[in-house]
Amino acid sequence: MAIYRYAALPDPTMDPTVKAMVDFQVHTVQVMGQQQMDNVQDRLTELHNDEVPLLSNRAAFAQMPASQRQYGLPTDPAANAGPASDATSPRQTPKDGQAAPMTAAPDSSLRYFTAGALQFGRDTTYADAKYNVSSSGMTAGVDTRLTRNVKAGVAVGFGIDHATIGSNGSRIDANVWSAQAYASYRVAPLWFIDGVLGYAAGRLANYRYDSTALAFGSGERSAGDLFGSLSINHEIKVDCWKIAPYARLDLQWIRLDGYAETGAGIYNLTFNRTSAVDAAGVLGGRFSHVTDTSAGALKSTLELAYRHSFSGAYTQIAYYSFDAATTYGLFGLAEKHDQALIGLGLELQVNKSLSISARFDELIANQARSERGRAQVKFAF
Repeated sequence: MAIYRYAALPDPTMDPTVKAMVDFQVHTVQVMGQQQMDNVQDRLTELHNDEVPLLSNRAAFAQMPASQRQYGLPTDPAANAGPASDATSPRQTPKDGQAAPMTAAPDSSLRYFTAGALQFGRDTTYADAKYNVSSSGMTAGVDTRLTRNVKAGVAVGFGIDHATIGSNGSRIDANVWSAQAYASYRVAPLWFIDGVLGYAAGRLANYRYDSTALAFGSGERSAGDLFGSLSINHEIKVDCWKIAPYARLDLQWIRLDGYAETGAGIYNLTFNRTSAVDAAGVLGGRFSHVTDTSAGALKSTLELAYRHSFSGAYTQIAYYSFDAATTYGLFGLAEKHDQALIGLGLELQVNKSLSISARFDELIANQARSERGRAQVKFAF
């Protein structure tokens, strides 16, 4: 007579690799949407300046004298012309890093931009399944002046993300495409309201090593992210210094479709669809200084910001694929509740058509930190 013994399968929610996989799946969609918002927010900051090149990898930082920066209002040609001014008079050549006086109404032609960043990070929330992540997000857009005080545009973006979880080969590879619209409204001489609204869609390829099955359970999961951002900015100019405090509200609705693993036999897991709504407030300030050098105008920038997430909770239901009746619940957050940003940047404007820039950001949160670097060469035509 044969005797059979049945052992209950382990609770997958107790496996740190499973918890880290789900947590990062939600987190990576949130981060990649946030990258696109950050790239466009940088562009909106540049649009506060009326001197925006026709084509750039972020606009040149040439600034007009305060008396001439009337955002959309042309300076009076007669006010700048002397008695001998005529069509044959030589034009005044501005120094590098300074904008020429405006003698005609600003045009409404299209302006183009590209922006991007490469980011590396590490999260130690799960001691037995720490994960390392690298991601990049690129954005390209076109904008124009709609009215005297409104500039607006549209942009598309692409992001890729790779994460390794633990030391057993578990990993997630993600890619996301996005489209977004944005606008900047000047409500007062040095006050701006900026807004972004967009949607990102992508796919996550997941490879989870199961230590009981000694095999990988893999599956592909589609994702979507509806995101928006609204900020209030104030610019204060003191000689060669510019201080720009800001407050911003970011909203994201993150959706992950369900998927079923293959390759791990009876230990394959199925994950139901899940979603999270993340609302976060940001308070920060940018401090910049422009210095004339023999090579051109050098702009140095320091940015400090504090970010607090008010929500972002999700619930992930999972079960062994052969036993849909027994379900398990995983709970987590789309992002850390509190984060700090320290950013340092340098930009050398060689002349009106060429500038070179580099920036380094440190993002710090509880049990997680990441570094983001940017290097850009900008041409204006």
